[in-house]
Amino acid sequence: MPRYKFRWSNLADELLDRLCRALFVDYDGFALADVLSDAYGARPREDFVAEAWDVLRESWLHHDKESRDRAEN
Repeated sequence: MPRYKFRWSNLADELLDRLCRALFVDYDGFALADVLSDAYGARPREDFVAEAWDVLRESWLHHDKESRDRAEN
């Protein structure tokens, strides 16, 4: 079975914007997915999750019941 290939560009535009606003001072004029990829690599790792946790919790997990249910188990 092929592995899922994560792409920053698959994230919702609103989430990309919130992440970039929270994590970077100057990113205007650049593609948001490219900014995150340049800073954190092709896939998010623990450093990204640690730095972006507040945004992820409020902007993504808060609205994603399936993920919240998995996190509680």
